[in-house]
Amino acid sequence: MDLADLGTLASNYGAGQARFSTDWSSLTNVPEPLSALLLGLTRPEGVIYAALGLAALLPLLDRAARARLLRHTLILFVLPGLIYFLWRWAYFGHFLPNTFYVKSSGSLLHLRYFPDIYTLFRFLAPVLLLIGLGWLATERKQASRQLLLLGPALIFPWAYLLIDQLQNLGARFQYPVYPLFLLAAAWALRPLLAALPGGWTGPRLRQSLPVAAGLAFTLFALFVTLEREMLILILGLALGGLHLAAARRWLGPDNRRIAGALLLAALVIFAGQRSFRLAQGFYRTQFDDRQAIGVALHAFAGRGYTLVATEAGWLPFFSEWRAIDPFGLNDEHVVHEGLSMAYLDQVQPDVIMFHEVPDPYPPRWAEMVALLREYAAQRGFVLAAIIQRRGPQDLHIYYVRADNPDADALIALIAGQDRFIYTYRAAP
Repeated sequence: MDLADLGTLASNYGAGQARFSTDWSSLTNVPEPLSALLLGLTRPEGVIYAALGLAALLPLLDRAARARLLRHTLILFVLPGLIYFLWRWAYFGHFLPNTFYVKSSGSLLHLRYFPDIYTLFRFLAPVLLLIGLGWLATERKQASRQLLLLGPALIFPWAYLLIDQLQNLGARFQYPVYPLFLLAAAWALRPLLAALPGGWTGPRLRQSLPVAAGLAFTLFALFVTLEREMLILILGLALGGLHLAAARRWLGPDNRRIAGALLLAALVIFAGQRSFRLAQGFYRTQFDDRQAIGVALHAFAGRGYTLVATEAGWLPFFSEWRAIDPFGLNDEHVVHEGLSMAYLDQVQPDVIMFHEVPDPYPPRWAEMVALLREYAAQRGFVLAAIIQRRGPQDLHIYYVRADNPDADALIALIAGQDRFIYTYRAAP
């Protein structure tokens, strides 16, 4: 079950069906198997989610529909996926992608990342509260089915304990399940939302002044700092209170609608503040030295020069130089044979760039940086620049081969930027 499937189910339910009567058979023809194939082709771990979605859907089908789903899964997902997998294996000569070998080394389970993945569910806490509130007002059988369909999104993020969370900025590996929880919240709350009458008028709003004042105070929170734990507690108490008030008929229809708007505002405030705080942990994307220097190096793109860079994304993208990732993410030799002086001599780098931080994890990052620094020193490279990324201990370090015919120009481009904090720059 993927985003498209859950959206189909949510829209069917939202169309006014009073009971859980979704036409499951429509999902067994093409959408589920084809979506599973696209997930697996987009990212290898998409196969894990596809399998979880299939396992969640099968118990909800009768025998005929279950057989049809399995048949179409074999035709539209397993066979095409197997053909692609065998071709990739024959072409690259290795069972799994380079990135898996790089990120899985050292241990089968990387339990130190448990808090990082758990953080995603803390971020989802208000949405989970909304889902829980909806399930309290939903028939038990329907709620159980909704839980079953949400199961893959609950389980899938933990699959990343199998690898190092390298480059998992802002939980981007796990974040794609977030829209599924939003859809699940809308789906679970449908019984409550369907009972709320439409239409606001001035007199009705004035009669609900206390609730409107509460809404205004909540919106004011946009301009102050709120601790997430306190906001989750307040939101949880408000949701529980609303549910109790609706059950006891303490709130009239208009008050319930305004109270719902208040809770929605609280959710938006929480999500906005958490997203802003999360974004503070990202790499800077404006005035980033990797982008600016990559663009500057593009002038030499047609000369056959080689770049060895631990930041093997932006620099190769903007410069269009031949690039070697010394950590092995895009280099078959490094991931299977390891980085060595002999291999660096073989590729003959013209520019070496590495990201240095204190006590990096995994520790082999520090070993790679030490080897690159030693190689640059032994082979007579010129230290072109040391640029602070975020503070004096978080550095991007650039070396240029001294005997490169454009060495002076390359050093000038790297050391001559004016938007960054240089700890060191080579003299012109």
